[in-house]
Amino acid sequence: MARGRRGATAFLNRLLGRTASSTLEVRRDAAYRAWLQRHTPASAELTRLAAEAARFASLPLISIITPVYNTRPEWLRACIASVIDQTYSNWQLCLCDDGSSSAETIAVLNEQRDARITVTRLERNAGICGASNRALASARGEFIALLDHDDELTPDALQEVVRCLNAAPDTDIVYSDEDKRDADGGLSEPFFKPDWCPEHLLSAMYTCHLTVMRRTVAEAVGGFREGFEGAQDHDLMLRASERTDAVAHVPRILYHWRRTPEATATAGAAKPWADVSGRRAVADAVRRRRIDAEVVSGGVPGLYRVKFAVQGDPLVAIVVVDTTLERGRIDQAVQRLRAATRYPRYEVHDVQAPQTSVGASVNALVRASRADHVVVFDASLQPMEPEWLDALIEYSQQSAIGAVGAKVIYHDGRLRHVGLLTGMTGGPARALHGQPGSSFGYFSSAIGVRNYSAVSSDCLMTRRAVFDALEGFDPRLPWSVADVDYCLRARRLGHRVVFTPYARLETWTRTPKMASVDAAAATTLESKWGSDLARDPCYNPNLSRADPDYLPGS
Repeated sequence: MARGRRGATAFLNRLLGRTASSTLEVRRDAAYRAWLQRHTPASAELTRLAAEAARFASLPLISIITPVYNTRPEWLRACIASVIDQTYSNWQLCLCDDGSSSAETIAVLNEQRDARITVTRLERNAGICGASNRALASARGEFIALLDHDDELTPDALQEVVRCLNAAPDTDIVYSDEDKRDADGGLSEPFFKPDWCPEHLLSAMYTCHLTVMRRTVAEAVGGFREGFEGAQDHDLMLRASERTDAVAHVPRILYHWRRTPEATATAGAAKPWADVSGRRAVADAVRRRRIDAEVVSGGVPGLYRVKFAVQGDPLVAIVVVDTTLERGRIDQAVQRLRAATRYPRYEVHDVQAPQTSVGASVNALVRASRADHVVVFDASLQPMEPEWLDALIEYSQQSAIGAVGAKVIYHDGRLRHVGLLTGMTGGPARALHGQPGSSFGYFSSAIGVRNYSAVSSDCLMTRRAVFDALEGFDPRLPWSVADVDYCLRARRLGHRVVFTPYARLETWTRTPKMASVDAAAATTLESKWGSDLARDPCYNPNLSRADPDYLPGS
């Protein structure tokens, strides 16, 4: 009977989850339509932008790489027109016909008269990598931009890229936000991306369109590699980012990716070879970087998990924290933890104290320990898989990582924590709080490894060397915001913060309505960090500051 009730409850949760996800998508679409009305430039604004573009101190030539193969003529014309209509005029469009058999496609290529358009032809179909390399060989620009033959640039796309390059001349790679061009010509599904996040790129090709790269960098890494068709851009970006970390993000929609039945933008599983190529690209990056890891599917097309081998036999100090002061709560938490943890080398400590004194107590326990890693672990939690601690160590052991957080799900199946957003109205907030635990999140943000500005002390692991360098948690802060402060200080030292969905835990606390911390704690944190809290590089400025569900904002 209990099993039947549990099955019925699981079914109901899945049904409610699908309904909640559908409702969120409707809200997101409506919010984006409103956003477009506020942010689509009028003709007069485009004229002003064109005059401004001519006054930039640096006017680099940008060569746009576009392989063409049997493209529908109306789509190819729209693609070419989107380049000709740029407010920035110093461009070269490098079209390479990859042995098209369509007379209509060939006719469109033959009708081009703009001197800035270069058309080359391959007698035989060489595939997207071969055609892209041929287009790259005809490029003269200091930078190259990647544009698919049926997609479109926004009129100000190149101008915004050049604006970025003028502000930071040493930049080697620029990428922007993007959306989809629907069959009826409308725009939808905006991808408002974070700033440069290396762990995110190993998990998925998130930079994608529009990407602009210094031509010497693209050529130095060998251009596009055959055998990676369908993920050739991901492979190129992985190799280029190993050569330079001068990567900039323009938080603006500069690219419309056409939604077609055949396109990777919509097909997903319809192109399984693209997913295989992407996995191969990530695996090859891991091999080049001499990382001991296995690359496996992330569960959906285009998402990958790099399973890092745990190096050595590190000792982990797990500090179980209870601020409720309820008798027996710590003992129960420790029992649940020990029963559900596979990793053998850990020691358990406990802190039962009010919010104001937790930080000092945790610091004292860690200083007395000889552990290599530290985990603060809320007493309400229970691991959902025995490998949860291994998944955290995978990232905590890496010198670039300062803190790593887990996926925490409420007992009713809703999300509590996948990462913390620091620039929200009312103080730091839990991303996707209250959404179904089965939700993929915003572009798989709930099921893939992601960089965040901070992760929650519900379950936060940090390397002992980082803990010592930061002198632990700030004991002057309430425990509810000490995690954000710790992560911000780790980032200030040059470390990154990571969320891994492969450490899953369940909390027995009830789901609160609010996703943010209490107002008094938020005020205390703001008094220390000031304006540094307002700009969250892992959360796009076009997204709402009032809602942690990744809805378009103002």
